[in-house]
Amino acid sequence: MILPLLALAVLGPSPAPQEAPAPLPAVYEIRSGLAIESLGARSRSPIYTSGLEHARAIGLLPLPKEGSVLEHADGTSKAWRAIEADEDGRFRDRSLRGGWIYASLHLPKGAGGSFVLEAQGHSFVLVDGYPRAGDVYGLGTSRLPMHLPEGTHDFYFRVGRPPVQARLVRCPHPIDFVDVDTTLPDVVRGETERLWVGHLISNASDRSMQGWSVLASAQPYGSAELPTPVRTPIPWLLAGSQRKQAIAVPAPLADPGESYSVRIELRDGTDNTVVERTLLLAVRTPWQKHKRTFRSEVDGSVQYYSVCPPPPALPAGETPALVLSLHGASVEATDQTRVYQPKDWAYIVAPTNRRPFGFDWEDWGRRDALEVLDLAAERFGTDPKRTYLTGHSMGGHGTWQIGAHASDRFAAIAPSAGWKDFWSYAGGATFEEGDPIGALFARAAQPSRTGLLRENYHHGGVYILHGDADPTVPVREARAMRDLLVELGHQNFAYFEKPGGNHWWADECVDWPPIFSFFQHNQRTDWRRALQLQFTSASPALRSQHGWLRVEQAQRAMDPLRLEAHLRPEDGALDLAGENLERFQIDLTPFLEGGVDSALWPADQDLTIHWLDAQLTVPYAELHEPIALGPGPGQSLTRRPAQLTPDHKNPTRMGPFKAGFDHRMVFVYGSIGTPDENAWSFAKARFDHETWRYRGNGSVTLVRDVHFDPRQYPDRSIVLFGNQDTNAAWNSLLGQAPIALRRGVVAIGETRREGEDLALLATYPRPDSDSASIVVIGGTGLPGLRLTDTLPYFVSGVAYPDWTVLDVSFLKKGLPGVLGAGYFASDWGWQGNAESHWRTP
Repeated sequence: MILPLLALAVLGPSPAPQEAPAPLPAVYEIRSGLAIESLGARSRSPIYTSGLEHARAIGLLPLPKEGSVLEHADGTSKAWRAIEADEDGRFRDRSLRGGWIYASLHLPKGAGGSFVLEAQGHSFVLVDGYPRAGDVYGLGTSRLPMHLPEGTHDFYFRVGRPPVQARLVRCPHPIDFVDVDTTLPDVVRGETERLWVGHLISNASDRSMQGWSVLASAQPYGSAELPTPVRTPIPWLLAGSQRKQAIAVPAPLADPGESYSVRIELRDGTDNTVVERTLLLAVRTPWQKHKRTFRSEVDGSVQYYSVCPPPPALPAGETPALVLSLHGASVEATDQTRVYQPKDWAYIVAPTNRRPFGFDWEDWGRRDALEVLDLAAERFGTDPKRTYLTGHSMGGHGTWQIGAHASDRFAAIAPSAGWKDFWSYAGGATFEEGDPIGALFARAAQPSRTGLLRENYHHGGVYILHGDADPTVPVREARAMRDLLVELGHQNFAYFEKPGGNHWWADECVDWPPIFSFFQHNQRTDWRRALQLQFTSASPALRSQHGWLRVEQAQRAMDPLRLEAHLRPEDGALDLAGENLERFQIDLTPFLEGGVDSALWPADQDLTIHWLDAQLTVPYAELHEPIALGPGPGQSLTRRPAQLTPDHKNPTRMGPFKAGFDHRMVFVYGSIGTPDENAWSFAKARFDHETWRYRGNGSVTLVRDVHFDPRQYPDRSIVLFGNQDTNAAWNSLLGQAPIALRRGVVAIGETRREGEDLALLATYPRPDSDSASIVVIGGTGLPGLRLTDTLPYFVSGVAYPDWTVLDVSFLKKGLPGVLGAGYFASDWGWQGNAESHWRTP
């Protein structure tokens, strides 16, 4: 039951008692309801089961009653039982983890209106049958706007991490700024470039808004001249939704003192101010610890990074080093830099992983780290030969991960209290041995398997730090990685176990002097002029380059690519060996530079390439451009066209499915179907947007299909919700693709399946772009559409192939309910071989 808490006061003159209407409740707290334990299994996997979601998908979910039963995915039954919150309004029953709490709210006549749902401890909630994002980590940042008409409303909370707490708050302003989860920069004295703020804007009304904007203006400080206000246009602000808006803020023209006050005004389509807020930005010198914001290339959202700069006494003419430091779970980047003492030779920079929990420094968390690395290196002019990577706990895992994927970026890495991968520590997905579809899913997740990239640790120094009494991340994780380095014959690593050391014994477990001494003794090799190279790539999209070698296409998608090269200028020879290579390049131009006296390659010397038992000769005149190669018939090596055309898979765009959520993606929801199909499409797009904001501090533009004009969003990835019959944007974007999805039928290439309970996830190139993708999330009917609602593709370590087809039995049977999956060919064509598999009907 949801109990109303009446407003404490009603302003204005008091009418006669008999005429006084009852004041509308300001808050409705959920203090009682019905609960049921888990009806399936979820883990860090694309495969899960849920008896309740299965019943909902097929339209057979009855309203709960005490004692009524629901079928578990395994065929057994469980009963709903009454549940009460404690005095603080929290449901603390830990046996409900993975289960459900149901509550209903009745709004009498005249009591409907705009509300915000404030809840935490849940993975997601179904509100009147439609999903809304949860707050599984209990951060208290979930403020979901909704317009609820009079009548009865149903809430199913899927329990994540108890306790669960929830309440509905009536909105005094249906459209408003939300004063939680704001991303603010510090003002750095002496800098005059525009600043960026990320601020939530909520629309709890029943109308969508277009043509609105935010006007940001500096508030007076002393007698200084004020900068010109800056206006930021807002894309569609849809009914019952929110967005974390990137807001441009003018920088001060003079020193504002200890803080800088900025007013932001939400302006409507007629330029009237609807609501406003005042933001107070801290002011720092360039030599104080501070945070900087930027707009991410992934989605255009505002992210930040924290900086621990060297003291101003850096020797004249000396180029500073850069240390990238990765935080642990639940830790902010500002907390990460807070524990460091400044180093007189280096900037210490902490990215965010997009959230304190974020993506475990994988997926978009890895992207965030490397994006910040590039931004910080450019801003501070650091020495690329003295760039280092370290991190603690989850950040220690990130150090192993990023240190392997981008090993040529760092002179040395230093994981502290880190874990190897999800399978050794955090429950990575496993699939039934011998299931061909399970094998395709397993391949998609291989970038998370740190050990597959182990040879890359040869590219720099490694220092491993761990407490031998760590109860959170067992010391076995460090010992396993130490043993792996020994097995590799690594010649430049150090290992230290802190006797009695806990998970966090002091600031020293991050700011450990021997680590920084180790860093100072290591410099990055100039791999562009190294005669011997060897590297492993999980995918050319994740890493394509090492020195003068470049991998561009794999024979088997998402299997590691390995390339080894030994250049012998004195013999005019190049020895090559590799694995899973469809196309790669060698670029010997660095060895031809500098003229006759300093060039490493003899003038007029042709190149003889040795590959297995074959040889290939390249004339000297052709060595001044990159040479594209690939395996030929038998064990031969052949030349490939010099340029890889954008309509083929390439390092910029090659899948798999989750890679499509990039290039400042736009969510386009369908509106030309039935009312139920249209309602699903909007609700699903909103849910994914909310989930992306919660997990990735992200922001996405949502557009109705009939309003979508591709010319307004050039080179941006497009996520289509629905199918060809329900989404008006489908034909212009996927009309020539080997993908068909309509009511009652799904087809990939020449293979089709029929029924209303089928769902499709897929990615394909955007036809009018060389870099952006199209992502499809849809189904063949309402059961199939609902099947996609809570698929966990925004969870780190969860991976999907290029395309996946499921039927609704997936929610009962798991992997056997995946009917087909696979990878498109290198030319994005359909291939019915080992790269794809369909189950026999």
